Amino acid sequence: MIFQRRYVAAVAILMIASAWLTGCGASATPTPVESIIATPDEAQAAISPQPTPDPFLDSGLPTPASSDVAVVGGVLVRDGYPGDTKLQLARVIRSEDGTPLIASAGDKTSPTTVTDEYGQFVFTDVPPDTYGLVLVTPLGSVLFRDDTGANLLFDVEAGEVLDIGEIHTDIAY
Repeated sequence: MIFQRRYVAAVAILMIASAWLTGCGASATPTPVESIIATPDEAQAAISPQPTPDPFLDSGLPTPASSDVAVVGGVLVRDGYPGDTKLQLARVIRSEDGTPLIASAGDKTSPTTVTDEYGQFVFTDVPPDTYGLVLVTPLGSVLFRDDTGANLLFDVEAGEVLDIGEIHTDIAY
């Protein structure tokens, strides 16, 4: 119980510091509470670059290396530069009642990949768990949100090939 209180206090401090730092810079950097996924409307879609299909994903995602791990893939649709965008899978930590508390990601502990020139990405050898998709920027990592504004979380099962589809974002860095 003490851990949960300290944890909530630490998260609150991080959110306040992040909001303060965002206001200090000249560029608009998203805070963890902002929604970073935006499904373009028809007018925006007409002027936004659209991913070009790649035979790699069109033919299907690769098969997991073993029945103990999974493969997760999709396409990041981002204005400007879809390629070379670093993504991570953040493991979701839950409360005793199963409510998601936080998504934890790190360079040494999280599945990591980089998008190709078409924005396509594939995570291989993913252990079963609940994950969130994280965009890694030079200023920090941001958890993607779905169309409703909720954190984009998904369950990965052993032996599964999971295509999470197109993920839209307007973040340019």
